[in-house]
Amino acid sequence: LKMTFAVVGFDLGFQNSYVAIARSGGIETVANEYSDRCTSSCISFTDTMRFIGNSARQRCITNMRDTLHAFTKFVGKDFDDPAVQAELPYLPYRLVKVPDTGCVGFRVNYLGKECIFSAEQAVAMMLGKLRSVAESNLDAPVTDCVLNVPIYYDDRERQALLDSASIAGLNCLKLINDIAAIALSYGFYRKDLPPVGQPPRIVLFVDMGHCHLQVGLVAFNANSARILSTASDANLGGRDFDRALFNHFVEEFNNRLSLDVRSSLRAQLKLLDECARVKKLMSANSADLPVSVECILDERDASGSINRATFASLLDSAGLLRRLRDCIRQCLTSASPAESAEHFQIHSVELVGGSTRVPAVKSVISDTVSQYCSNSNPSTNSSSPPPCRTTLNADEAIARGCALMCALLSPVCRVARQFDLMDQQPYSISLAAPWRQPPGLVAFPAGCRRLPSTRRIGLPAPVEAAQAAEFAFDLAVGYTNRHDVAVADRQIAQYRLTKPQGPGNSSHPPPPPNSAIQLKLRLQLNCHGLLRLTEAWLEELLAGDADQPAVVDEADGETGGPDGGFQQQQQQVAVHRWALPLKVEEIFGSARLSAELLAQYRAREQEMVQQEHLEQERISVRNSVEEYVYEMRERLASGLANLLTDVERVGFVDALDATEAWLYGDGERLDRQAYVNRLADLRREGDAYCQRLVNGESRGGSGGGNGPSSSKRCRPVNGMTS
Repeated sequence: LKMTFAVVGFDLGFQNSYVAIARSGGIETVANEYSDRCTSSCISFTDTMRFIGNSARQRCITNMRDTLHAFTKFVGKDFDDPAVQAELPYLPYRLVKVPDTGCVGFRVNYLGKECIFSAEQAVAMMLGKLRSVAESNLDAPVTDCVLNVPIYYDDRERQALLDSASIAGLNCLKLINDIAAIALSYGFYRKDLPPVGQPPRIVLFVDMGHCHLQVGLVAFNANSARILSTASDANLGGRDFDRALFNHFVEEFNNRLSLDVRSSLRAQLKLLDECARVKKLMSANSADLPVSVECILDERDASGSINRATFASLLDSAGLLRRLRDCIRQCLTSASPAESAEHFQIHSVELVGGSTRVPAVKSVISDTVSQYCSNSNPSTNSSSPPPCRTTLNADEAIARGCALMCALLSPVCRVARQFDLMDQQPYSISLAAPWRQPPGLVAFPAGCRRLPSTRRIGLPAPVEAAQAAEFAFDLAVGYTNRHDVAVADRQIAQYRLTKPQGPGNSSHPPPPPNSAIQLKLRLQLNCHGLLRLTEAWLEELLAGDADQPAVVDEADGETGGPDGGFQQQQQQVAVHRWALPLKVEEIFGSARLSAELLAQYRAREQEMVQQEHLEQERISVRNSVEEYVYEMRERLASGLANLLTDVERVGFVDALDATEAWLYGDGERLDRQAYVNRLADLRREGDAYCQRLVNGESRGGSGGGNGPSSSKRCRPVNGMTS
């Protein structure tokens, strides 16, 4: 890679987020202001300012009601969604319904007032923080980016992420699925992949993070990757392991110490943090580990112990390991690669995500894959199952894949070689026309697909409607299978098709009598995985069977029937001599934020960013005053006092003491100008004393002390001058 402009990829995680950039001919994961490459996905609101990232994570217990975490789980969801309601007992902050959209919102106290922020606004705040991390490392503005998205996100959730990026002032070039980003990060730099035309290398990726599990089977050839199948569990991750430990110790503390941890929200958060810490330690230690929480409840401490074997039994009894096993099996059994069976051999299993470090998880993954390989191909030597590897950085693989995709898409970044990535469309999408029985027609079946993808679909249309002066067709687009997506409303969008009105309509006479009419639609899955109806028209068919719908992939020239199966098109289906373009109007769609509401959210975000800058400037100037007080005390102790009279020394010391008392008293929460004025008053007197030291040194050191500190110049503190 040769970078000519900012190329950035964001991994927006449920618990932690990462930023990767293209720099110095490669991809680099950059650090935040704490020199940590991991930025907590956390936002804390206080009476003075908003904290985002690691500084907000420190306030999860002290400011639990106004500190948001795991908020990305609610983006694009309605407040009344059962998945949202199931999360309410576990949340310390307050969820509400946003009046304008009905989506999930958060009620917090900010700047002394009660405010409501939607989930899209919260995600935009986090994206703004990640952008500032990237800009501080690049020393350049960041606008274009690639953002990750879980494979199970539906149309509404993907649109909500795009809205969040827009609120944050970012241009998202592509929403890339997590498995696709991991596959790109794995295959882009590899030189040992089989060339195109030979059997591919098939790798199983298992990504288990804090809140979800994603599994993908990917076939690799040189400079190309095809995602064969995917499976996911949106509610299985590291936090479920923490809750299993939490429930175990809640019961133990209640029976042994008579402590009801569930009666206090603060006690629950403390115990959850301790369980998360011990869970990480058990990944590297099989001995008994202590669990200790100070002042957990009623000024009492609680302690216990646990080992790896007990932890594994807790996960098994909770059914978490069974769900992991079922998800892997679903991915393996749903794969239908074009290669012959003897070539369908898993080369390796790549583990990604922090929760895959748990030994019980590794064991289940290895056993499940080994059992599948031995059952599907008995000729394979079962004693050498595909190994579980950690070739990729378990935490940063997705961010690096996003940055690679941004480099491939960016017009200002030159990439030495291209990489062909065919993603997986996880859900089958169907059309529903009211005059057609059965109403469903599969427009985009689930499977491997190169995005963006455009299809032309023909549906038999009533001739009388086409001959009428005014008519309207209502088409609904939704997911084919009700159990594909975990949302209450499976409908993606609804469109109304009408005959255009105006002078230009006279050039389209009605169709001839006794003619067969088809409604032609052009639908597109764009680069983000969002479905859009881009064009519609009516045609008269002169040949072909007008009673059967036709589905044509415009990019590949393939055709298929209503079941979604495709065969190569042998001949032209029909020739038309009459066509009438139709006006497409979206009645209902996945985008729930209007242009006015988006503008309002952007303005609100800019106001908060500006307020943060002002607050940081105020704190910086206040710290400058405090730093000047300590520096001048040091100078007085190291020789400057010898140049002052007793009256001057006592007066200046009293001024320093009074300033310190003022900083921690009445001057703790004043505006910036008050600190500027106070510092100017101190420097007016202190700089005059420092000048005596400078003049004495210029005369050969006749004045002032002889210690090393006596040669210090009185310099501006933190850029502040008088």
